[in-house]
Amino acid sequence: MVVAKDWGWTMQSIAPQELHNTIRDYVATLKRQSVAGILSTYLIFDPTETDPLEASSFGVPFYVGQGDIVHRAKDHLCGRSGVLTRRRIQTIYERGQHPRFLVVAHTRSRLTSLKSEMDWVCHLHGLGYALTNGWREHKRATPLQATPAKRVWQFSVKDALLDAVKVKVQCKVCGCRQPVCLEDLPDIDVRHTHLNQVRRTFRCPRCSSHRCLRIEVPRVQEPSAPDLRQVLAANFQGMQALNSPEPRDQHQRRRSPMSRRGDAVTTCLVESPAAAASASR
Repeated sequence: MVVAKDWGWTMQSIAPQELHNTIRDYVATLKRQSVAGILSTYLIFDPTETDPLEASSFGVPFYVGQGDIVHRAKDHLCGRSGVLTRRRIQTIYERGQHPRFLVVAHTRSRLTSLKSEMDWVCHLHGLGYALTNGWREHKRATPLQATPAKRVWQFSVKDALLDAVKVKVQCKVCGCRQPVCLEDLPDIDVRHTHLNQVRRTFRCPRCSSHRCLRIEVPRVQEPSAPDLRQVLAANFQGMQALNSPEPRDQHQRRRSPMSRRGDAVTTCLVESPAAAASASR
C-alpha cells in the first residue's frame, strides 16, 4: 500500500502495488470520457463474479453513485467509501482485479442527480441485486418523490441557487417567518460555502437565535426511468466505438462514445486499457 500523492490524496490506497499502474490508466480513460460540468449517475461492477441474472457479461453491479465520475472513482479506488463498499472493493483487489464503472445517466442538476441515483438503487434492488449503498432512502422498495432535506443541506450555495432551493427563517423562539435571499448574505462564497455552514452561522433577524433556517426542496423533473438491460445493450455499441482504431493526433482529446441530449445519455462501460486491447483483437 502506498500514498497516492499524484492524485492529491494523503491517505493510503487500498489497492495492491501491482495494480497501481492499471488503475491509474483506468482513471485516465474515465477522465477522457467524462463531460465537464456534468454530474454522472454510475454503477460499480465486480468483475470477479458472474451475474446470476445474466444481465451483464462483465460482472455484478454492487453500488450506485452520483457526482463527478473521475473524482468519485478516485475516492472509491483509494478506499474512500462506506464500509461495505470499501470491503467489496478490497475483495476485488485481493482477487487480482479492480472495479469497473458504468455511467448510466448524465444530469446538470444536483437534485436531479440524487433522484436518478435513488431511482437506480430501487431498480437494481427490484431486480434482485444486493447493493452496498448505505443511505436510508436507498433501503426503500420504491424511490422517494423528493430528495431528503438532510442531503440538500450539504449542497453548496451555488448548487442550491441552481436548483431553486428555497431557504427561509422559521424561528421557534420569536415566531419570525420570512424568506432568505442567499445571494444577499454577506461574506458568502457561493461555490465553496455550503448550506450547513449558512445554517450554523445565520441568526434570526428578530431575536438573534441560532438554528432558525428551514429549506423547501423543490420537485425535480423526473429523470429517465432506469432500465439495466437497455443500458447494457447500448453499452456494447459504445464499447465498439471505444475499441475501434481511429487515426488521430496524439494530443487530440478523444471523443467519448457517449452521446447526450438533455439528460438522456447513451452510456459506455469504462473498461481497463488491457482488457479493451484484448477485446479488440
